[in-house]
Amino acid sequence: RVLKRNANDLAAIITEPVMGSAGIIPPKEEYLKSVRELADKYDVLLIFDEVLTGFRIAPGGAQEFYGVKPDIACYAKALGGGTPIAAVAGRQDVMGMIGPGKIGYGGTYNGNSMCLAAANATLDELMRDDGAAFKHMHLTGAEIMEGLRDLMARHDESGIVQGIGPMFQLYFTEAKKILNYRHTLQSDFDKFRKFRNLMLRRGVYIHPDGTERMMITTAHASDDVELILSAAEDSFRELQKAN
Repeated sequence: RVLKRNANDLAAIITEPVMGSAGIIPPKEEYLKSVRELADKYDVLLIFDEVLTGFRIAPGGAQEFYGVKPDIACYAKALGGGTPIAAVAGRQDVMGMIGPGKIGYGGTYNGNSMCLAAANATLDELMRDDGAAFKHMHLTGAEIMEGLRDLMARHDESGIVQGIGPMFQLYFTEAKKILNYRHTLQSDFDKFRKFRNLMLRRGVYIHPDGTERMMITTAHASDDVELILSAAEDSFRELQKAN
């Protein structure tokens, strides 16, 4: 409806393909494909914010994972492997509008050689052995998510653990699924902070804000999974006693 009413005034649709600032909220099935079709229908650009998903859930980010190609995408975080870097990519005809006498795109540290070298090395590592790093992160993330779900059920905690591979979040809530940020805001953030502090005492750091997310890396191994789930079991047990 918004596109139909305002198509002549809109330049683009910009979206996170996986919402990452309300916990982790994957898109509904076919949602991104529908957005792609609407962008084409009303002749507006589709922009993916892949700062979180790029080079993390798949070599080609969310657009590869979900099979939907945007017109423009922006990247950062995982791209640099810890160094400060960001990138914008897009269709040739769109990106070709940037340049002398066209659209200006400047920055003091654009093309910084050290950060580009780090990004190049990071991508080499991620793509080594046919992308084994991504398979490892997805398997590790799935193991942690399933373990947390089992522990919540065992300790009679109402909640949800949802995410994609290396990106996930735990919500203390009566809801069956978190579908949007309004659902996230209805979760019990006070209990989340208590759980987070209990985990921290046991050597596991979780972001204190329940609207953020838990993330793993290629460095996390089976002993880390064991530590995380052991700490979670003790933390759930202590929460249960407090209740």
